[in-house]
Amino acid sequence: MANHVDNHLTISGNHAAVAEFQRIFSNMFNNDGLQCATFLPEWDGEDYPSRDWMAENVGPKWAYVEHFEEEDVGVTITSAWCSIFPFTQRLAAHLMEFDPKVRLELTYIDEFVNFAGCAVWANNDWDVEEEDHNYFEQEWKNNGGIDFEDEEYDAWEYRDMVSEKISYWANEMGDWMENMVDE
Repeated sequence: MANHVDNHLTISGNHAAVAEFQRIFSNMFNNDGLQCATFLPEWDGEDYPSRDWMAENVGPKWAYVEHFEEEDVGVTITSAWCSIFPFTQRLAAHLMEFDPKVRLELTYIDEFVNFAGCAVWANNDWDVEEEDHNYFEQEWKNNGGIDFEDEEYDAWEYRDMVSEKISYWANEMGDWMENMVDE
């Protein structure tokens, strides 16, 4: 069962959208978590949001910024049990006020690679791809990966393969979505 999920969120957009993204995350680094983002609705609890509020607006029961530097266009966030997709949806809606063509890419991977995936906002639409450990284990084996029981097996190499695959998905999905045209 998942506990920690590593999320990586990046933005492509005009100067105003990127500046707003940077403002949001520079204000949240080292604070109480994503629930403190100023663009989110007001909490339903006095001292802390309820679990229902968190599920609707952030996704997991907690999520914290792990790495962000003010000039970055990406942020690393650790969350509990699931990705921060609901937060990313709210962020996309907010950033569209600054750039209607803003693009967000979220990649996420469970600490034990029970699941991993990506969500991309581009061209005013979402695309999401997520797979479980069975899929990634088969990909690992199909590409010559060492058996998990072998003493030479390196869990970090496996995790790197999964991270590269979901990053590739996100980039391909975003490029495809940006080039879509209504017929």
